Amino acid sequence: MKTGVLTYHAGSNFGANLQALSTVGYLKKHRFDPIIINWVPKEFEKWTAQRVPTIQTEAHRLFCAKYLPMTNICRNDTDVAAEIQRNGIDNVFIGSDALWNYFPESRRKKFTIHPLRWEITSPDHDFPNPFWGVFDQPVSEISRVAFSVSCQNTPYYLVEGKLKKTIGTCLLQFKHITVRDEWTKQLVKYFTDGAVSPDITPDPVFAFNNNVETVLTKEYIQNKYRLNDKYILASFLHPKFDAVWAKEFEKLCNADGYQCVAFPFPEKLLSFDFDSKIELPLDPLEWYYLIKYSSGYVGERMHPIVVSLHNAVPFFCYDNYGVEHRSRWLKYIIPATPNQIQKSIQSSKTFDIVQKAGFLDNYYNYNSQTLLPSPSEVYEKLVNFDSVKCKIFADTMTYNYNKSMNFILSKS
Repeated sequence: MKTGVLTYHAGSNFGANLQALSTVGYLKKHRFDPIIINWVPKEFEKWTAQRVPTIQTEAHRLFCAKYLPMTNICRNDTDVAAEIQRNGIDNVFIGSDALWNYFPESRRKKFTIHPLRWEITSPDHDFPNPFWGVFDQPVSEISRVAFSVSCQNTPYYLVEGKLKKTIGTCLLQFKHITVRDEWTKQLVKYFTDGAVSPDITPDPVFAFNNNVETVLTKEYIQNKYRLNDKYILASFLHPKFDAVWAKEFEKLCNADGYQCVAFPFPEKLLSFDFDSKIELPLDPLEWYYLIKYSSGYVGERMHPIVVSLHNAVPFFCYDNYGVEHRSRWLKYIIPATPNQIQKSIQSSKTFDIVQKAGFLDNYYNYNSQTLLPSPSEVYEKLVNFDSVKCKIFADTMTYNYNKSMNFILSKS
């Protein structure tokens, strides 16, 4: 069966690339014929180019070309429909990632101070679009399922009236829906007036080791990046971090024989003058195995934490996600209440997965307005990490992923 996959496959984002590869790998192993529907709006492409260096954007492009079967590029709904027809696609699998990250019209155009300009969000944040299962004629009725979809921090409760009803009608057309986190589950229930209460299912990266046949050895990774047998990755962009904090953390690592390595985001690397660092460009598959073979990960964003959990790698997570309940200008004048802060944090996709894993002691949210954990506090959490508990959680997530994928594909 020819299955079209719609997801964030082409973004300059390590986790997005890898969850797409994991999904394709599962489908191939279970005798489906997957092909990525190569929907890349020009605005999204331009936005990525503004944020990510060209050399790193090229690394992500080469990864997709090497590992992902793709249709011709699609710039709009009409292109998507044409590629579904041209490739003889029987059904569409939508997921995973933050595909239902909708912004109300009033928030799609905003003025930014750094840099000084107006910005308009890409169609992937609009409604309707293909991520919501809305396709141009003549394939508007094609069978579609959604798996482990997230809405990021979408303030869905602001959508009312006709648009709320339209989105709800759209979601009811799916043969089956699962979501990645509790916040997205509430979004689906809200738009469908409770008619659909989706299961929460794992991110595809929780089954990466089973789904993906290409394996890079630890020896290869160590030799290429000049790494010791014991190394800890540190990855930060937030301005709360400085060289003083970083060098103190590196000193603690070195004292116990760990090499402390500055680890990049696609946007850039902050090395904090560490003795060791991984430079851009970085291949997404090598990014995965750098984390897998490490002795620990300390840093930001969700997918590094998913990779760590999947491989029982000790971690300490820093999170900047969470719904802002006040206007972006009012928040600088009126401080948030503790209750608002807690609700904001609970909407975070990273918080959701770390809480489920039982590792909130290894979690810090920048929006919490509490003091940044000291280097010694973070290091202590790494060296005393409960790898046995993590392994049990990882095995459970892989089992749940396989069970859920088997079920949802039976509905497609």
